[in-house]
Amino acid sequence: MRRFALTAFVLTVLAACQHAAPELTEVQRGEIAAEVDLRQAQLWDALEAADWDRIKSYVHNLPETSWGYEGGVVFGWDAMNEAFGPAFEVVESQNATLTDSWTTVVSPDVAHIFDTGVLSGTDTAGVTGPELPFALSVLWVRRGGEWKLLFGHESLATPEDW
Repeated sequence: MRRFALTAFVLTVLAACQHAAPELTEVQRGEIAAEVDLRQAQLWDALEAADWDRIKSYVHNLPETSWGYEGGVVFGWDAMNEAFGPAFEVVESQNATLTDSWTTVVSPDVAHIFDTGVLSGTDTAGVTGPELPFALSVLWVRRGGEWKLLFGHESLATPEDW
């Protein structure tokens, strides 16, 4: 029993003495931000084309993937498909005009983007809705060398909110 306790103590001390991961340089942060900004631009292209299959290609197919909207949260890939897939069947296109975008590199494999702007949509009957202010927050995570969305949240104003 003593040997086990001593071994556990030594391993704990050694783990505590490990050096912290080195801080990213500004060049590394810039390179990561450029990669993630490109993925975000590609996601916006898919959103504007209202191409649900392409949109999904930018999302991690994981149980912990989630999206917050309209006061609720959808957890998991299947639930996102159920919640958003049918909506994209009646949307022909969307037009987003970004007013601001901020990218924060959290670590070598995690980055956050916050976009604001106005968004309008055109349905399959050709009717275009009003421009609505929005805020979009997306957490990009690199797994297996590929950046994909893991968490997101959108706030979309309704005309009554103005």
